[in-house]
Amino acid sequence: MVLGTHEENDGTSNVVFGTDAVQIDGNIEVSGTKHFVEAVSTDAGRREVVYTAPEAPVARTETSGVAQLEDGRAEISLPDHFRMVTDEDEELLVQTTPYAADSRGLAVVEHSVRRLVIEDRDGTGDYEFAYTVKGTREGHAQKEVVRSPIDRE
Repeated sequence: MVLGTHEENDGTSNVVFGTDAVQIDGNIEVSGTKHFVEAVSTDAGRREVVYTAPEAPVARTETSGVAQLEDGRAEISLPDHFRMVTDEDEELLVQTTPYAADSRGLAVVEHSVRRLVIEDRDGTGDYEFAYTVKGTREGHAQKEVVRSPIDRE
């Protein structure tokens, strides 16, 4: 249900929907950016925090967390939902951040859509670290980034 429209100072309009969710089977293509907006209370009164979605030439999947090295090694099982939607034939990007000032570095010695194995360079570390794994969404690896314009009439 459309509740109304709101015109911005730059002359653009926004449509306001009154449902809990908008569900679309298919793609959404926009010439602008995509945001989420959350109302917050501040000392200056009610405000909105506006975050913008990151954009990439492929449809990304991502999971992250914090793990613990024991004797310089950590084996991390990735969530089933990540495996279910990530193309296992495409390269994974893994980033780690040690939470220890004396770390001499971490190495990703094994990675798949199912698990990671991370090792400390010294082989003796017992500390926490953060990790982020990015993949390509299943069925979306061959998306054409530069294409001829679509006839919208």
